[in-house]
Amino acid sequence: MALTLRTTEKFDDHLEALKSRLDIGTGSGVITFVIGNYANTVDELQETRRELAKKNKQLEQLIDIHSRKMAIEKEFSFFLKEFNIK
Repeated sequence: MALTLRTTEKFDDHLEALKSRLDIGTGSGVITFVIGNYANTVDELQETRRELAKKNKQLEQLIDIHSRKMAIEKEFSFFLKEFNIK
């Protein structure tokens, strides 16, 4: 598929800078590289987001377990005090 870009002088300057820094000879090569890099970055960010969601769920479960543990300890303490057990 052919794509024609109507560029500005500023765009052309940036494209030339990228061509020299990336050591890619053509503008289309630079654009292909940038799009591929962008797609990889998006994929990595989505994977990171999934991992963070998983970790967040685990953290919420740990907080819930801790809260229930504290409630049980409090009830047990009241029970022991009620019967004067130390």
